[in-house]
Amino acid sequence: MADHAGDALRRSILTGEVPPGAPLRPAALSRALGVSSTVVREALIGLATEHLVQADPHRGFRVRSLSIEDLRDLTRVRIELEAVALRWSIAAGDLGWEGDVVASLHRYEVTVRRAADDTSRADELGRAHQELHASLVAGSPSAHLQSIRDELFSAAELYRRWTRYRRDVQRDVIAEHRALAEACLARDADLAVSLMAEHIQRTAELVESHLD
Repeated sequence: MADHAGDALRRSILTGEVPPGAPLRPAALSRALGVSSTVVREALIGLATEHLVQADPHRGFRVRSLSIEDLRDLTRVRIELEAVALRWSIAAGDLGWEGDVVASLHRYEVTVRRAADDTSRADELGRAHQELHASLVAGSPSAHLQSIRDELFSAAELYRRWTRYRRDVQRDVIAEHRALAEACLARDADLAVSLMAEHIQRTAELVESHLD
């Protein structure tokens, strides 16, 4: 039940139905979702670990707020951490890891094409994008590194999904991700790290340009 409530709340937050900074009152949400307040609180605590929700002992639960300062800080940290994760993944990744990268890339490319003129596929595209990035660093043997990296990716995803920045007609996201995957499969860590830094920075700059 908590997973079901969490999925519903996550979708409402990512789509902007519940805006940044909005209060999340367990009593009202329990009525809307048809579950107990205890279940809602459990779901909210779970979403707080994903950086979607902020929990304050005095103000209660709120949707996470956005700021340019936070975005810039998040971007710097992500670039540094993704570099470590990629290097470890490329060094330790086996044949199974390579197969997962290829499969995730294919799934992402197909989803991008399908979602081009269908906004209802936003969640599907978001999952495919997350799975592809996760596959690139999945060869890393460090569970702690994976966990921290996943949290930062989720935090950045909020900015990307919430601001809904206009499509950059000069940006080929399929080509960017394909180049990243190919660099990883070729075991070229320096190139993969460079491409990832450019990819993250470009997305952050586009988001910032549309962040009010």
